[in-house]
Amino acid sequence: MSVSNFVHAEQLEAEKYRQIVANGNYYIEYDFSIDEQKEAILNKMGETRDVIGAVIAGAERGGLLASQNGKRMKKMIISHGIFGNSIIPEIYYADHKYYLFSGEDKAIMATEEELKNPRITYNGDWEQHRAKLNIPEPLIPFAPKGTYDDAIPEPKFVESNPGNAQEKKLPYDKYQATVYSAAGTVLYDYFFYIYYKEGKIDSAMLYWQAPGKQEKFYKGFSKIVITADVPKKHITLPEGCKVYQVGKGDMDDLLGNKILLYKVGKEGGK
Repeated sequence: MSVSNFVHAEQLEAEKYRQIVANGNYYIEYDFSIDEQKEAILNKMGETRDVIGAVIAGAERGGLLASQNGKRMKKMIISHGIFGNSIIPEIYYADHKYYLFSGEDKAIMATEEELKNPRITYNGDWEQHRAKLNIPEPLIPFAPKGTYDDAIPEPKFVESNPGNAQEKKLPYDKYQATVYSAAGTVLYDYFFYIYYKEGKIDSAMLYWQAPGKQEKFYKGFSKIVITADVPKKHITLPEGCKVYQVGKGDMDDLLGNKILLYKVGKEGGK
């Protein structure tokens, strides 16, 4: 495609999505790209074979992130083949408290203050779990600073490609984020490709490139939805969920005692 086919203005919907995320009330849903679905399936199966197009029960196929009035919820979407999908909560934040889930009916709760205690070690590194509440990396071009991994610099718009309907190529916007060394030399670049279909976001692909090398695929989403309409069920604790106190490295931890704080009633209350 010639250079003249590229333009220097984003797709019309890009600013709309950016405003939705900036306002703090948003619902994002996505499937993993086919390459990542394949990897998830292979990890589940524990074997190497061609599984593109296959659907294996129990494989993670995507996720969703909801944010409303300071609350945030991250859930994963699990495929059950012909039996459809299930949506399982991973981590929830509300009122200065984090809830780390084990299935849908159990959660460990820790306050922001408690997480400053170095003796809290339940289920690995809490920072890794809290990072799941960030805007997913392929969608960072729509996110304000502070809502995503700050190891990635703010992306800059590069160009827009109108696509080609006859060749079934979708239009896309391209963004670039450059990572520099302390000496000011380029370590590598991130390239974001946001694809649109019928005027709405369709998919997003993230690549990285070292100087003098070709771009390499890093992460990608398909079937993306970004909306300001947040389903209530995705921003509240699930009814019946048992909430336990986080382990604090004390005698209860040593004895394996789990302290039940409460069981969630209707409308996410105690």
